[in-house]
Amino acid sequence: MDTLFYLAGFFDGEGCIGLENVKALKAHKLQIQVDNIHKDQLLMFKKLFGGSMYLVLRNKYNPNHHDIWCWKLADRKAEYFLKTISPYLITKKKQALIALEYRKLDKLSNIPNIKQMNNETKDKMIIKNNKIKEERRVIYEQFRTNKMVPFQNSLV
Repeated sequence: MDTLFYLAGFFDGEGCIGLENVKALKAHKLQIQVDNIHKDQLLMFKKLFGGSMYLVLRNKYNPNHHDIWCWKLADRKAEYFLKTISPYLITKKKQALIALEYRKLDKLSNIPNIKQMNNETKDKMIIKNNKIKEERRVIYEQFRTNKMVPFQNSLV
């Protein structure tokens, strides 16, 4: 229990909850990231929740910049992490709850042979997909208004 309190506090201060746009899936992927110069703290996250860790080398020409360690989780692991740690969060609690809501949304239906479907089936699938897209848009807007970071494919 004490470890979860510690990690929640550390995550509140150093962590990030965000969505990465995955164009191929026409969706956003939930991601968790914690950056810090101290590797040992991030190893605690990795030991309990899995994920990946890597070192980012900073500008060698600027002595004020330090190399940093990054710990990342995505999708189901990120969801599990947020479910486990959200009761202990303070600063990022609302963001965590919004992120968990986003994960509950249905997936888009794949419509590869739309031309071969009858009109009624095609219309139902299009309506369903449009509803899911709108739900995603609303929750994504909540992410943005709560200062959650849309992840890019590079570090901020």
